[in-house]
Amino acid sequence: MALTAHHKYAIIYLFLIIGLLVLFGLLFLVERGRICYKSWHTKKHVEKSAKEQNLIEKIYLCVRSYYYYTVRQKWLRTFIVISVICVVSIPFIGEETPKVGSKTKKNWNRNSVCSRFAYLACVLYTVTYIFSLKNNPFALMFLTSHEKLNYIHRRVSIFALLFGLIHGIGNIGIAVADNARDSLAGGMYPTGYAILTFTVVFGVSSISYIRKYCYEWFFILHHLCSIGLLCTIWLHSENAAIYMKVCVSVYAFDRGLRILRSCLNFSTFRIFLLDDDLIYMRGRKPRSLFFFLPWAAGNHIYLNIPTLSYWQLHPFTMLSSPGDDYVEMMVVVRTGFTKRLADRVYKRGSIKQLSLSKEEEEEEKKLDLSGSSDKSQLSEERSSSWSWCPVSMEMPSHQMTVLLDGPYGPTTNLYKDYSNVLFLSSGVGITYTLPILKDIARCKSSALKVKRITFVWSCRSKPLLVAIFNFLKELVKNETQIQLDITCHYTNSYSYKEIPDIQCVSGKNVFLQVLDDRPHFVHYLRPFLERAQGQTAAIATCGSEGFLKHVKSDIGSCTTILDDLFQHYEEI
Repeated sequence: MALTAHHKYAIIYLFLIIGLLVLFGLLFLVERGRICYKSWHTKKHVEKSAKEQNLIEKIYLCVRSYYYYTVRQKWLRTFIVISVICVVSIPFIGEETPKVGSKTKKNWNRNSVCSRFAYLACVLYTVTYIFSLKNNPFALMFLTSHEKLNYIHRRVSIFALLFGLIHGIGNIGIAVADNARDSLAGGMYPTGYAILTFTVVFGVSSISYIRKYCYEWFFILHHLCSIGLLCTIWLHSENAAIYMKVCVSVYAFDRGLRILRSCLNFSTFRIFLLDDDLIYMRGRKPRSLFFFLPWAAGNHIYLNIPTLSYWQLHPFTMLSSPGDDYVEMMVVVRTGFTKRLADRVYKRGSIKQLSLSKEEEEEEKKLDLSGSSDKSQLSEERSSSWSWCPVSMEMPSHQMTVLLDGPYGPTTNLYKDYSNVLFLSSGVGITYTLPILKDIARCKSSALKVKRITFVWSCRSKPLLVAIFNFLKELVKNETQIQLDITCHYTNSYSYKEIPDIQCVSGKNVFLQVLDDRPHFVHYLRPFLERAQGQTAAIATCGSEGFLKHVKSDIGSCTTILDDLFQHYEEI
């Protein structure tokens, strides 16, 4: 079947958008290659200073600095995305062939323009579904988490809905202007009204407030409206069917793979209620293929607990690193899923200390029948694994079967290639920075390029401080060639000195301290940037929106456009 002009323009438009995203992804690969080369070159030429940057490197750093500036300014980022989509879209809404009887060579045919908007909306729907995939190839190109790609998914979906609205309202307006109101009750209009209804519900349910505080309702409406739009657009026009088939294919593939992963990645978790608003979860890492594929510290998984709900999958960042035998998570209790989980642990859980699960006890009994050397080896591994028990007090705990979908995120720890690394986090945002720190500190490879790590964390929760501090104490006991400076800021109304066993720790290359005030990031940024002159440096930050806004402001005031500083932000 020959392609119409609408189809040709739509396909060109699709490949142009995908091409721009691929080019954007290549910038991340350029950064990886440049850092590897610079680390190797600096090692061979120690006398090289920052003043010896060549012209190409200076241009690259300027471009990257302006990119980071747009990342820090949400309004500017949104404006640029809107401008790019508009610039790419407008040429494809161009002039059409004249109406029958028209003497002009070209004119703006109202029906053709409305139809073109519909085709472009179908293309954007396709891109939207591609970026809704958890198994997304662009996540590997951008070397970032899937949650960061949601920004592209949301912005593209806004334009898809907008173009669809222009198409529908435009056709209704044309029918009214041509005194063809009778046609509004037949033909393609009924399915068009259904599309309009789904679009409105889709837009309202995707408001950030509803998405954040009524996640379950957002989840249900989001998927129902997605399926509804696919079906009604498919029925609305045969010309749109091919695009909807692509959307259905990628959606079915992703959902099928996620269901397969969840079924294979099952495990028994012991869930502890550390406080009214804090849950600690721990279970043996599944032995399925998916957990043995390449993944990196800081990745996240989608967790399902069948006894709570069969269809709800919630994302959580893992405290574990790839080398661990266990999957660990620290979860803040809010509304919905986490609140029901906390209630279940409190009502049905038993009061006990952290201990071995039944599966571990059975394995230990089996080892009694085997050699003592095997038993001592497992005992050593188990003691090191459990030695950072979050709290010594008794607490409610409950054992539950969970299904894990993942891991998702980069396949490599990016920060191992930088000489100087600064981690900034607040609250449970440490679940992103802590496993990366652990992965680097435990690395014994000669290829490790990290020389110094500055780790700064702030929290106001006593149980969370005790849990993380005990883990950090165990971490700094291990010998390492990396200089570790770890500072925990306790921001509660009383001093950390009133909490037992919270003391500063210092060693050959490590220093762990706790302070009773809010962190002033400028005090950490300026010394960090001075030490990193002429070397590679990176900053990883994770926290709330307000925390990230404060950090970005301080970074902007301390850096120049020629500072060679890689920046990454994760919002919780």
